[in-house]
Amino acid sequence: MPKKDTAKAETGISFQDIYDILMYQIEPDLVTSVIPYLPEILEKESNEERSKLIARYKKALETFLDRFESLMEEWKESVQAIKRTIAKHLEEESEEKTTEKLSQIEKDIENN
Repeated sequence: MPKKDTAKAETGISFQDIYDILMYQIEPDLVTSVIPYLPEILEKESNEERSKLIARYKKALETFLDRFESLMEEWKESVQAIKRTIAKHLEEESEEKTTEKLSQIEKDIENN
């Protein structure tokens, strides 16, 4: 892969992992472990078959990009939902503490 994948170091999951999982479902010939062998694969084919394979691979790449974009959108939505849930819980916690503090102040005032 062209760039160092810092996400792999931080999460144990790399873009290559995600790419391979998605691409394996679409076109197993295009997973990263097979890509170096594509010239050999194509070389063994007739011109007609090579053209068909190349067209199939191009279509697979387009399909991958569509699925990847959809996946990223779903993940963004999921992250936003989690963020809203956390914010709601933090807000509720803060309101409870404020209510407790006000109750304590009222008790202190009544007792004095």
